[in-house]
Amino acid sequence: MPKSVKANVKPELLVWARKSARLTLDDVAKKFKFPPERIEAWERGDEVCTVPQLRKLSELYKRPLAVFYLPQPPKDFDALRDFRRLPTQIDFEESPAMASEIRWAQQLREIALDVFGLADFEMPKFGLHAKIGDDPASVSLRIRQAIDLTVDQQRSWTDRYHALDGWRTAIESVGVICVQFTGVTVQEARGFSIAADRLPLIAINAADAPTARIFSMLHELVHLMLGESGKCDLHEDKTNPSEVDQVEVFCNRVAGETLVPGDDLKNTNIVLAHGQSEYWTSAELQELSKLYNVSEEVLVRRLLALDLTSFEFYGRMRDTYVKGVKHKKPTGGDYYRNKKTKLGRPIILGVMSALQQGRITANDASAYLDVKVPNLQRLLRTAIG
Repeated sequence: MPKSVKANVKPELLVWARKSARLTLDDVAKKFKFPPERIEAWERGDEVCTVPQLRKLSELYKRPLAVFYLPQPPKDFDALRDFRRLPTQIDFEESPAMASEIRWAQQLREIALDVFGLADFEMPKFGLHAKIGDDPASVSLRIRQAIDLTVDQQRSWTDRYHALDGWRTAIESVGVICVQFTGVTVQEARGFSIAADRLPLIAINAADAPTARIFSMLHELVHLMLGESGKCDLHEDKTNPSEVDQVEVFCNRVAGETLVPGDDLKNTNIVLAHGQSEYWTSAELQELSKLYNVSEEVLVRRLLALDLTSFEFYGRMRDTYVKGVKHKKPTGGDYYRNKKTKLGRPIILGVMSALQQGRITANDASAYLDVKVPNLQRLLRTAIG
């Protein structure tokens, strides 16, 4: 029988992962059916666990395998206030699945910072800034100029998945890591962000509709421009909004203006032919939605912001949209495309660049991307294609 490959990880990572999972040595030993002394020996560095054993530890600690290959334990990240949620979800207790996805996103960013530096993999320094009180139209124009995306290019996208990929690629081009998390309902969280000067991160829920994911990315991008992350929801109808609510309203309005520029919308044939009525037909909303590859909810909100409809019509339609939101169940599909969708191109290309330059080993790359060594090149081809 061939010997199992030893896991070349630092013992302090094993200690950190166990303690942050609130587990004792006895807890781990019972799961493994090993004496506690064996686990303790791994954590002291007196013995080295195998890769299969490390995988079991990562599952038990609810940590991605790649985090054990970091040079030092990552700092904790409290994203309790960073969710973009449905308006009906105000008070809730964070699920274990959500906590796990938040940790995964933070740790993936730590990995990117480490590996990109080893490989001299260039990602632009994030340089977009805004402040509350800025004109949303001016901020949205700065965004479009920075990501180099015109309305005509946006309209050329053939469907909403094409649009999702186009917006994501454009946002990644200004130095942002964009990932998609799974296993969490839309009702709990639609997205969150990690603000930083270097490699800030946006995470969106893969269970959400493509157009909703697009809006979440733009909303979170504005949070990054403000230099902070805040509790993200869709409230815009409060009489006396708090400071946090004002941030959310600002983020929503900039995101909406970026997706559907007001001057452009007002000059479409559909709007010009509509007349003065505050009521819009389903056919009109569907056609405008298709034109910009956005949801009808975003369109109605933009019509309200431009005084082309009433708050009563917006409120009625929004209630319909919120009730219609459903959690999309996983449908399988191509493994490599799913992996690319989850991680994004920069993470895959950066890790593979480090591997090709000999800065990391194939086993390291396998751990970082959670892909078996023989399949790394296929994942790279999928990311490039």
